Amino acid sequence: MALALSDGISSGLGSALGTLTSGGSSSSAVRRGDLHPRSQLPALSAVSRSSSQLEGVLETLRQVGRKTHFAAQATALGRGSSWQQALLLLPEMRSEGLEPDASVHRALASGMSNGGAPWTAVLSILEEMRQRQLSPGANAQCAVLTSVARSQQWQRTLKMLREMEPDVTAYCVTMSSCGREGEWQQSLALLAEMESKGLPPTLNAYNMAISACAKAAEWLQALALMEEMRIEGIDPNVATYNSAMYACFQGGEWQRALGLLEQMSLFGLVPDEISYYTAVAACEKCGQSEAALELFAEMEQKGIVPALSTYNAAIQACARSKQWPVALRLLEQMQRKGIPFHKIACKDVVRACAEGGQCEQAVVLLQEMRQKALSPGLPVYNAAISACGSKRHWPLALVVLQELVQEGLTASTVTCGEAIRACAQGKQWPWCLSLLEEMQTRDLRPTQLLYSATISAFEGQEWARVLKLFTEMREKDMDPEAESYRATISACTKGMQWERVLELLQTMRQKELRPDQAAYGQAIGACEETQQWDRVLELEAMRFDLLSEDESKRERSELLEILEQTTGFQKGEVSAVDVGLELLREGDDLELPSGTADDDLLLLLEDD
Repeated sequence: MALALSDGISSGLGSALGTLTSGGSSSSAVRRGDLHPRSQLPALSAVSRSSSQLEGVLETLRQVGRKTHFAAQATALGRGSSWQQALLLLPEMRSEGLEPDASVHRALASGMSNGGAPWTAVLSILEEMRQRQLSPGANAQCAVLTSVARSQQWQRTLKMLREMEPDVTAYCVTMSSCGREGEWQQSLALLAEMESKGLPPTLNAYNMAISACAKAAEWLQALALMEEMRIEGIDPNVATYNSAMYACFQGGEWQRALGLLEQMSLFGLVPDEISYYTAVAACEKCGQSEAALELFAEMEQKGIVPALSTYNAAIQACARSKQWPVALRLLEQMQRKGIPFHKIACKDVVRACAEGGQCEQAVVLLQEMRQKALSPGLPVYNAAISACGSKRHWPLALVVLQELVQEGLTASTVTCGEAIRACAQGKQWPWCLSLLEEMQTRDLRPTQLLYSATISAFEGQEWARVLKLFTEMREKDMDPEAESYRATISACTKGMQWERVLELLQTMRQKELRPDQAAYGQAIGACEETQQWDRVLELEAMRFDLLSEDESKRERSELLEILEQTTGFQKGEVSAVDVGLELLREGDDLELPSGTADDDLLLLLEDD
């Protein structure tokens, strides 16, 4: 039971314990250390010596200890991602008769911000402090500002900055928030605003501004800020260089990125893993695969362990330059170093093997990815099917197509197209037809090239099927190219369909598609088999015209060679017409091929 104290003792106790019970209502802000019982021992000792009534002193000490305990608990729960439990501490304190003071609120706000609590929850602490007229302090305000900035709320962050008396840290947090969302100009404006308010920009402030420029690919502005730093007497650090290099990477300035990497060593800075990643990625992005791989080897020689992102960039460089053996070696190296089998790296290795024509290796990797529950994705499957087609390995292309379907992916127009081309390379027309039909059932529109590839797969067989495909092309407003006409003519010729052959030849001529000698020969052969002698004569005349045209082009080519041997014409001092006229005037001095008349040369000169 508490004993009544004399007026003198009560007054002394109140004076000695003023800072313990004042909380946020004190004129001076209460620091976290002020709540620690040990800091109050001198005052408590003085009171205890002046009175034997210790119960009141001990009760005050217990309250101080409880507040200290709650403040520490608030910080721990907030940082430990248990922010919901941390918020319950405030009503718990009140249930025990303890009013949370400013220090408890500050600890709660800082802990929750560091623990990644939602910005709305952290902001609620700041609003409660204002309602209870508790001083937030700079640290708590920055904690709330940081939480809001992390949530990609740059406009709200900027608004909060305007409502407080910001220090350098608050400006840096806001600049970072603006930079992450592409507002690099706002970041630069805040940097200038700092100076206008008498806050000299620090190294961190410049780094935030340069990072903002980097994310927006404003490499010129980033380099200008680095120069400004040196003028202000602030030496850039590794983070500064990394951000500037990233700006060059984003802007496609790979040579400037490499220049910054070299410059770091000149200023006594040691490039880290991020430095090399940025340089490797910059080279890869700009198609400088050899430079990217050289940098990767250099960082390994210096004992810098590449991270997953750096391996990915190096493997992408291998895929771009079709260096599949190096890509495979890097993938194996990743596994030896305990780096997980990553989807992006595997996809690029598959692509490197596919681009290098190593379809078997690409298929093996695809199967490994599926075993490890890593979906390669449709573009990688397409690349593997294309590689199989280029190597005329159509059975493997169908295996990849089956793997794709088993994974639950839906074949696209590109997928079916690559499979059709692969089968066409292997002259597997039944598979080509099946895939074309599959596309149509899925409302996928086959292209003209796919029809042409399928027609070519028949090699002159199955004229009825070929003609049906050819007719489908024309009905779908596709203009068959000369090769499709020739393949269809070949099939119809072998099927003794001379009328259709003649129709196709006539259509080719109408569309100004030049039939070749083989097409005429096949048509003539078909008519001879059916004893269509009138048609044979007609076709022979057409073939003769073609021969005459070819012969005329050959003679014109020979005449051009004669002209090109003339000195003035070679040097470009005179025109071909002038040289030709001079040669004609010389008459017998001009040696033309036998059978070539002067009129032929005049015709050539008219065309020239």
